[in-house]
Amino acid sequence: MDGKKILLQQNVGGARRSEEIAKMAMQTSSEEFAIVFNGSTFADETARYVQHKGFLDYRHLDMLVASADIGLVFYLDDNENDRLISHASGQLSHFTMLGVPVITSYTPSLERLVNKYNCGIVVKSVNDIYAAARQIMKNYEKYCAGAIACFDAEYDSANYQDKILQRLKAFRLQS
Repeated sequence: MDGKKILLQQNVGGARRSEEIAKMAMQTSSEEFAIVFNGSTFADETARYVQHKGFLDYRHLDMLVASADIGLVFYLDDNENDRLISHASGQLSHFTMLGVPVITSYTPSLERLVNKYNCGIVVKSVNDIYAAARQIMKNYEKYCAGAIACFDAEYDSANYQDKILQRLKAFRLQS
């Protein structure tokens, strides 16, 4: 990538605003960053972004995510489901598990989470992606530490293991 920092978006699709991000990448050149899409394909390719031709095998996803400098977690905000699912997304947990800071689209739940752990930046528009990436790179280690703290506190199943086991035992006793 010629020394460019990688911005990765997983599970490309309409609900992830991928085409909007790709159009921004085609219209706004960046010498510093390359946007990589893992998932569906687009009709055209440019030197401004890279794409995979289909989804990578799950055995390789950790390696792909860990190779990114910043993760892109974007969702539509059309309805309540879209606004809420972003927090429960495997996208965010996967990036934070591997200590990769994120740039996310705005939803109240994402904004609260990202700001609480300082694991990335929330943007209102895809046009703000490169500026947010520059801001993250200025204090990259802090954002990486925030990503790990977010995963540890919010997504690590070890935090919930005892509660889960208790619930399963209660279900077994009921049947």
